[in-house]
Amino acid sequence: MTEWALNSRKYSDGVIIMLDQENVPMEKVIFQNATCVSFEINYTETGQRYVSTKLIIQAENLIVGDGISFSNEWIK
Repeated sequence: MTEWALNSRKYSDGVIIMLDQENVPMEKVIFQNATCVSFEINYTETGQRYVSTKLIIQAENLIVGDGISFSNEWIK
């Protein structure tokens, strides 16, 4: 993921799965033809967490949760 985050001209397909404290999936985001425009990792104690990650992507297609989809009409 770090390599993808450092190269904003690299487009990838993938899935991000957010887990709760017991590693149970809470949310899933599927993306197609996406680039990473911002990636941050912060090491601070907030509540019961010590690490937080912020990832901003621009994607041609996204599917969130129970199948809610978004499409950007990019000019190719």
